[in-house]
Amino acid sequence: MPTRTPTRSLSTSRLTAGAIMMLLATAACRGGVIRAYDFETAGGYTTEHPTNAACPEFSVGDDVFGRNNNDTNWDAAWGAKTGAWFFAWRDPEGQDPSTAEPFVLRTDPIDLSGYTGVQVSVYWRADGLFEATDVLRMHLVQDGTAQAPFFAALEPDLENCTDWTLEAAAVPDSVGSVQVVVEGLCNAADEYIAIDNLVVQAVPEPSTLSLLGLGGLILGLRMRRRQNRTRRSFSIFGRCPSTE
Repeated sequence: MPTRTPTRSLSTSRLTAGAIMMLLATAACRGGVIRAYDFETAGGYTTEHPTNAACPEFSVGDDVFGRNNNDTNWDAAWGAKTGAWFFAWRDPEGQDPSTAEPFVLRTDPIDLSGYTGVQVSVYWRADGLFEATDVLRMHLVQDGTAQAPFFAALEPDLENCTDWTLEAAAVPDSVGSVQVVVEGLCNAADEYIAIDNLVVQAVPEPSTLSLLGLGGLILGLRMRRRQNRTRRSFSIFGRCPSTE
């Protein structure tokens, strides 16, 4: 009776394949959304004003600063970018006219440990007859240090952006934590500013995606070769391998 040559079991092959797939999945999971603000719920940020560091959100008469779902305070028939809620400014100076300073939304610090290729993105829109002092401005705070604004819209831009518009900024890989700061100033009831879908995400570089794809292809070919080799080995004895 011929002696069967020992071959690696299918379970061992599966174990090896599973380990490789886990490594690939671990590498891939470092991409994707780290933190997202769609403003459907509150939290994860603070609201501020230079003359009142802890400035609560409010909706009083025609004056709005905070989450909004297109309620009766708004003359324009606006909707959120997604969902029902967005974050809005409408004449917030009516509640604190002592100084012409922006009302501020500041996200909590977002931990970027282990992430590379991080990008911040946010949608905004505006409508109304703005003045030269009105502004929508966005900047990042990286590891506690405020950076120069990556976006600023003044009177002409604010008056001509009734559609949701996307702005984005890249975060250096050396940064361990980031905050997003959005400042809005408008001082009349017919001036509207809004943001939505503020997202911090890790975007894998094309080279990383290529390596992951190549790794998956090599893994698939390797598993197929092992299965074919196992079938040929058992076919010599005219029976199928045991599944035990």
